Amino acid sequence: MIEGQRPRGSVIGDIKPELELGFPDIRAYGVSSIAELVAELAPQTNAAAGPPVVLLNGQRIPSFAEIQDIPAEAISRVEILPEEVGLAYGYPANQKVINIVLRPRYRTVASELRASRASEGDAGQVGVGAFRVREDSRINLNARYYASNRLVESARDRPRTAADGSRIASSTLADNNDDNGSLNSSKERLSLTGSVGRPVVENANATVSANYEREESEGFRGVDDDTPSNPKDASPAALSSGVIGNAAQHVTSEKGHVGIALNGALNPWQWSFNGAYDASTIRRLTELASELGDPSQPTFDTADRSRTSTSALAADLLFSGPLFRLPAGTATSSVKLGASSTNVETDLMIQGMSASGEYSRDVASGQGSIDLPLIGRENGIVGWFGDLAVNGNAAVEHLSDGGTLTAFGYGLRWEPLPRLSVILSRSRQESAPAIQQISDPAILIPNVPVFDYARGETVFASQASGGNPGLRPGERDATRVGLVIQPLEETDLRLLVNYTDIRLDDPVYVFTVPTPTIEEAFPDRFLRDQEGDLAWVDGRPINIAGSRSSRVRWGVHLSVPLKTSRQRRVEDWVAGGARPEDRPAGLDGIMIRRGPGAEVPTGQSERDGAPPMGDPHGDMGPRMTFRGGPGMSGRRGPPGQGRLHFGLFHTWHLVEKLDLGPSLPTLDLLDGDAVGSTGGQPRHEVEAQLGYFSDGLGARLSANWQSATRVEDGLGDGATLKFDDLATVNLRLFANLGQMPGLARRLPFLRGARISASVDNLFDARQSVRDEAGGAPIDYRPVYLDQLGRTFRLSLRKIF
Repeated sequence: MIEGQRPRGSVIGDIKPELELGFPDIRAYGVSSIAELVAELAPQTNAAAGPPVVLLNGQRIPSFAEIQDIPAEAISRVEILPEEVGLAYGYPANQKVINIVLRPRYRTVASELRASRASEGDAGQVGVGAFRVREDSRINLNARYYASNRLVESARDRPRTAADGSRIASSTLADNNDDNGSLNSSKERLSLTGSVGRPVVENANATVSANYEREESEGFRGVDDDTPSNPKDASPAALSSGVIGNAAQHVTSEKGHVGIALNGALNPWQWSFNGAYDASTIRRLTELASELGDPSQPTFDTADRSRTSTSALAADLLFSGPLFRLPAGTATSSVKLGASSTNVETDLMIQGMSASGEYSRDVASGQGSIDLPLIGRENGIVGWFGDLAVNGNAAVEHLSDGGTLTAFGYGLRWEPLPRLSVILSRSRQESAPAIQQISDPAILIPNVPVFDYARGETVFASQASGGNPGLRPGERDATRVGLVIQPLEETDLRLLVNYTDIRLDDPVYVFTVPTPTIEEAFPDRFLRDQEGDLAWVDGRPINIAGSRSSRVRWGVHLSVPLKTSRQRRVEDWVAGGARPEDRPAGLDGIMIRRGPGAEVPTGQSERDGAPPMGDPHGDMGPRMTFRGGPGMSGRRGPPGQGRLHFGLFHTWHLVEKLDLGPSLPTLDLLDGDAVGSTGGQPRHEVEAQLGYFSDGLGARLSANWQSATRVEDGLGDGATLKFDDLATVNLRLFANLGQMPGLARRLPFLRGARISASVDNLFDARQSVRDEAGGAPIDYRPVYLDQLGRTFRLSLRKIF
C-alpha cells in the first residue's frame, strides 16, 4: 500500500477503529457467516441504543439481510468504530459502527447442516449458499430451512400439588395428558436471499437485493384439569376473564424485501442512494376448546382470527465530502435527504365479531453533519496537544401523523497520544412511537400465565395486547464519554472505557406484571374478580413521565498471533535455503518469491489476503505464496496462522430509574423495584471471551455473569423476593478439516469442511429465586425461568 493512501474499504473520515480484526483473527472465531461474526462481536459492539450499524466496504447497505449470509472466509478485515462515525453516513451518533471489508476476489459454494437438542426440545437447520466477489462485482444466493419441535411441560416434571396440598394451575393445554402441553411453540422457517452488485458507470456501482421469509409456529395454553369441562359450569367472572377453556395459537408470518443501493463519487464528494420496499403479513389464529372430551384430541369450536399487513417504501440520498481547508486539516460534511411511506392494515374476528382498520405514516426527513479539525499534530498546529476535532449535527423530520420532530448533537474527539483517544458527545432527539405501537390490532389472549406479586402466586389471566393511538412522541437526551487506549505498541491489547447517561422524556413502556407499586399507580390496567384473583391485564403500551439510565462499561481485548506447526516447518525450511529437495512433507503448495516483482502463480491474487509471514506490509521479499484450497482461494500468507483471543467487559449500572408520572412513585430498578417477572436490573454484568485457534483446531469459551437483584414487597405484606446472581458458560469446539494436511490428503472430500460442536449453558445454571423464608413460588422454579437449560449443538459445513 502506498504510504498515505487509506486501506481499501475504509470509512469516511479520520476516526480510528476501536478494534480491527484481520483475516487470521476472523478465521479464529470459527463462524460461518457475517451474521454469526456480528453476534460473536456483541460484547465489543454493545451500545445503549441498540445493535450496531453495519457497513460493507465502507459503504451503506439497504438491509443487513443482504449481507448476513456472506461467508466469513470472504472477509478481509473488520473494523469496529465509535458511534460518531455513523454521522458521516446519515445515522444518529448512538450506535457502534461495524465496517466489513471483503476480499477483492473470492468465490465459493457452501452447504451447512445443524442440529440442536435441549432436554425434550429439538431443532435442526439446513442451508446452502453460493457467493462470488471480483473487485466491485459480487453475487450472493442463499436458502435456509429451520424447524424446531414443541417443548412439552412434561419434560420439566412440574409438580401438581403445592406444599399446602392445594392444586397448582397449569399453563398447558389438557394438563392431564403429559404429551399435549407446550412451553415453547413448534416452529418452521424458510428463508431465501439473493443479491447482485456490479459497476454500472464509471465511479459508480449498484446492488440489487431481495429476500423472502416464511415462518409458522404453533403452541398451546390451557388451565388445569380441575377446570370445569364446560364453560357453562364456570362462574361469570371466570367467563368474562377468558381463562376458561384451552387455547391453541397458530401464527403464520411472511416477509419480503427488495432493496437497491447505488454508490458513487463526484470527486471529491461521495454519494449513495438507498431504496427499499418491505411487505409483511402476520396471521394469528387462536382456537378455544369449550369441551375437553378426550384430552389428547380436544375439540376447538371457537376461533379468533387476526391479520396484519404492513407495506413500507423508503428512499434516501446521502452526500459526503470535504468543505474547506483548515490549518489543522480538512473540514468535512454530510447531507442526507430521505422519505418513507408506511401503511398498516388489520382485520379481526373476535368472538364472532369482525373489525378492520388502516393506519399510515408518511415521513420526510433531512440531516446534516460537519466535522472540523482544530489542532493537528502532523500539521504542527499546537502539536504537543495532539489531534483535536469537533463535530456537530442536526436533523428534522416531518411525520404525517406526528408533526415535526428535531434532533441535534455535538461532540469532541481528542487524541493526545498516538495510542490514546477520547471522544465526548451530547445529543438530543425527538422520536415518534413505532407505528406498530400505535396500530397493532387489539387482541385478547386468554390463559396467559402472570405472576401476581400481591398474592405471591401465578395465575392465568386474559391479556389485552395491541397498539395505543394515544401515544405521544418522546425525547432522548444522551451524554457519552469514550476512551480507547492501546498501551503496548507491539501488542494488540486495547482498553476501552465508555460512560453513558441517557434521559428519556415520555418514553413508551408496557406493564404486564402487577407489582404492588405498578398496580397502585395504574389501577385501571389490572382487574380482579370478586375473590381478588387477577383476571385481566392491559398489555398495551403507554407513555410514562421519564426515565434515566447511567452506566460505565469498560473492557479489554487482546489478540496474540500463534505460530502453527506448519509455519514453524516453513520457517526452518526457508532458514535452510528453501531448496526444493529439502521441502518438508505437506508443503507441496508453497512457492518462494524473491523480491517484490516476482511473478505470482496462476490463481493467486497480488492484492488479497493477509501479508506473508515476516512481511507485515506486503512490500518486502523474499516471499512465500500458498496455493489456496477450498475456503482459501487466492490467499497469500502463511497457511493456518493461529490466534489467541481474550476479551473481558464489565458493565456497571449507576442509575436505572423510571418516573411514572406526577404524584406517582419513581421506580428504582437497582434498589428493589421491578417492571417484570424477572426482578430488577442487575447492578453489575460481566462478559468474558476466550478463543484459541491453531493447526485447524479451535475453541471458544464465553461466560456471562450478573449480580443479584431483589423486589421489595415482592410477595405482598412487605415480603422481599430475592433473585440470586447468575453465571452461565458456553463452549464451542471446531475443526477446519481442510487445514489438516494429512487428513485432507487421505480424504480429499474433507477439504473445505468444518465440524463444530457446542454446548450452551455448559453447567446447566439457572437463577434461584427465594422469598424471606427460603421458598419460592412455583413458577419461579429454576427450570421454568430457563426452559431450555443446557443445549447441545452440532454442525457440519462444507465449502466446494
